[in-house]
Amino acid sequence: MKNVSRRRFLLQSGAVASAPWLPDVVRAEEEARPNLPVGAKLNEVYVLPATPQTTQWGWFDNAQPPVLKLRSGDRVAMETLMAAANQVLPGVSIEDITQLRLAYPGRGPHTITGPIYIEEAEPGDTLKIRIERIVPRSYGANWNLPGELGLGQFPERFPVGQVRYFYFDLKRASTQFSPGIRVPLRPFPGVLGVARAEPG
Repeated sequence: MKNVSRRRFLLQSGAVASAPWLPDVVRAEEEARPNLPVGAKLNEVYVLPATPQTTQWGWFDNAQPPVLKLRSGDRVAMETLMAAANQVLPGVSIEDITQLRLAYPGRGPHTITGPIYIEEAEPGDTLKIRIERIVPRSYGANWNLPGELGLGQFPERFPVGQVRYFYFDLKRASTQFSPGIRVPLRPFPGVLGVARAEPG
């Protein structure tokens, strides 16, 4: 396995900035979550759960020590958290989301799992990652923040902040946007990258 910049890289596979639709859904998914330590192996696959110790919220920092070490050809099942280190949950209003943004300026919404250290990779190597499968949670959200925060595609057209929660039909790979309108789901990693050479 090759590395573009350093011997460790940051990997995040989060879809859209997400938040659940119903409290019961969140509780059910959290209760079903296996309680496995970092680096455990199940059927030759390493496990990397998302915890406060294995994630960074809103930035890349290559001073962060690796949370897992892998070799070329190893497989890993990674978990990711919801936006803002799992603080955007059912019942969280746009006012609460706005306060999170104000309380933590400079951070993006993504919660990044990693970094992972690749044994024997050297600076200048090319890193190849094969994503075999993405299993999304069954809920998500889109929002824009008001005023000067201007987070959203068209903040000048939508000056009042809003949050909209969606429930995913994973069997049909779609979600209802509004009555009579369904949107197909195309899961993808929200953030995926390697550590840069310079500090920071």
